[in-house]
Amino acid sequence: MNTSEILPYFQNTFWLLLPILAFNIVFTKRLPRAYLMEAFWKDIPPWIGVPENLSRIPVFVLPVIMRFGATSPSQQVGVWLYIGGTLLYFAS
Repeated sequence: MNTSEILPYFQNTFWLLLPILAFNIVFTKRLPRAYLMEAFWKDIPPWIGVPENLSRIPVFVLPVIMRFGATSPSQQVGVWLYIGGTLLYFAS
């Protein structure tokens, strides 16, 4: 396999999730006890919890199949929304 065959696999939008996932890994231990997984999910009924967890599958699979492309001026709004949303998430 040469580089031109491998490159398309790295041109997906999953890379946009990596800063958020890294942030979550670093700061999970600093969460208050009420937000830790065993305490948070304790009183949530299965009819809410199961669809919630199943909906995570497309959230992580769709960015893998979505590709980066050339950004047009209208797509730059999306880039700024991503940057702003990520910064707000980090500030929280």
